[in-house]
Amino acid sequence: MITIIQGLIITLFEAFGCMMFFNIFLKARVIYKWSNWFLFISLVIGFLCVSLLDVGSYLLKILSAMLTIIVIMWIYYKKHIIQIVFLSVGFYALVYAIDYIMVDIIQSLTEESVWLHPFRSTLLALLCKTVLLFVILLLSRKLDKTGSLNLITDSEWIRFLFFPVLTIISLVGFTTVGEDGSDKMNFFVSFGLVTANFLLFLIIRDIVQREKKILDIRVSEERTKNQMNMYLTMDDSYNEQKKKVHEFNNQLACMRQLLGSKEYEKAAEYVNGICNSWTEEMNYINTNHAIINAVLNQKFKLAKSKGIAMVLSLNDLHDVFISDEDLVTLLSNLLDNAIEACEKLIEGNKIIKFRFIVEGEKITISARNPVKDNIYILDNYPVTTKRNIFEHGIGMRNMETVIKRYGGEYQYSCNEGYFTYTMIFERLIFERHIFERHSQ
Repeated sequence: MITIIQGLIITLFEAFGCMMFFNIFLKARVIYKWSNWFLFISLVIGFLCVSLLDVGSYLLKILSAMLTIIVIMWIYYKKHIIQIVFLSVGFYALVYAIDYIMVDIIQSLTEESVWLHPFRSTLLALLCKTVLLFVILLLSRKLDKTGSLNLITDSEWIRFLFFPVLTIISLVGFTTVGEDGSDKMNFFVSFGLVTANFLLFLIIRDIVQREKKILDIRVSEERTKNQMNMYLTMDDSYNEQKKKVHEFNNQLACMRQLLGSKEYEKAAEYVNGICNSWTEEMNYINTNHAIINAVLNQKFKLAKSKGIAMVLSLNDLHDVFISDEDLVTLLSNLLDNAIEACEKLIEGNKIIKFRFIVEGEKITISARNPVKDNIYILDNYPVTTKRNIFEHGIGMRNMETVIKRYGGEYQYSCNEGYFTYTMIFERLIFERHIFERHSQ
């Protein structure tokens, strides 16, 4: 009976650990609500079948288990077979490395063999699988940057990991105690602790996934808002242009009348007045790209109305390979943050230095602005003292999403009262990124 329980526990934990391990490195093309359960049940059934095989060789059982993983994961993920084989070998290397280390540690802490006591050997199996899940969690945190668990802050992770660490310590203690009739009680307590760890992880994962969905909705709403602002800006620009054309016809008629009446001085005054008026109303920026012109002119006028100067470094941007919607997201959020930071300054140089340069196949976009308070980096995001920090994070995440979509890079820093944000895109990297995404 103990052997059956031990085998079932090992199977369940190895199947769950295998799912987590592969999910760090691979993403399924199509995921249905029941797909994770289908994968888990398939792995459990496969591992149980392997455990029942009477092949007479431990090595053959290992190879059979690896073959089971390869087949199931290849069907589920539909990735290149070499990737599946490599990850299968990596998973089993991790499993047996942890088993070997934990058995060696436990044997060094007890005088007699753990294998002589069925309950204690089962506790050792629980310990090994708990450590396995713990290590895979750490790998997920470190390597899977797009996973939902990365929304958990470092301080939250420390509090969460306290429980599995305490469970591992307890399992070590239960496994190394002498045979005094308490093995059954230790087994049930240990099993309860491990089960509680498992349930706690599932609850936290579900909560984080729900929060991620909410965040994705907010990001989508912000993106839609940026697009609407772009359309409204272009519509306003078009309407303003129609008005100017109408006014221009009236002004030409007026000048014709003045010149026909030989009132040259009044005509000159009238022309000067028109020029001054047009200088105030004209669009200052022309980059040979309609969308970039619309956004930059809008932000330029907005900054000017708030007493903020903008120093621009631009060149011909007609061949920019970033889509219009993504350009609006990048430029609007970047300049809105810069303008908002300058608004908080009571005095000083309210100057935003903005750069948008295309050099060959490389695009560089950057903004540098003064800040009132120091900006710190928390969980890879700049954090200010503003009340609604979450709203600030939405814009930053929108920008980061676009940058990653094009295989670009970004960097920010805050030195001597100035915050600088820089993005770099390269066409070759973008094209390679698109090719790799379509080939997966």
